[in-house]
Amino acid sequence: MPPSTCAPRPPRPGSGWRLDAGIAQASLALLGQLEDSLTASQEALLARDLGGLERWTREQIRLRRALEILWAGKDPPGSADGSQQPCRQLQ
Repeated sequence: MPPSTCAPRPPRPGSGWRLDAGIAQASLALLGQLEDSLTASQEALLARDLGGLERWTREQIRLRRALEILWAGKDPPGSADGSQQPCRQLQ
């Protein structure tokens, strides 16, 4: 699947654009960890490693909670709040 691109949300006067950038950076790190965890879960599933599957599932729950805390009071990336342009596929 080709990567997509989304137009960044324009800075709002007095909104703490640097704070938003920090949240985006932290979100990217957590989402990368979540991707790694999902891959490891898939490998554990294919290997029929129940202990590994349970361990990675707990890790995914922890990462999801971290993202929820990080995004509390914020619109998560890709939300339909109307301030972002739709994503498009890159060629």
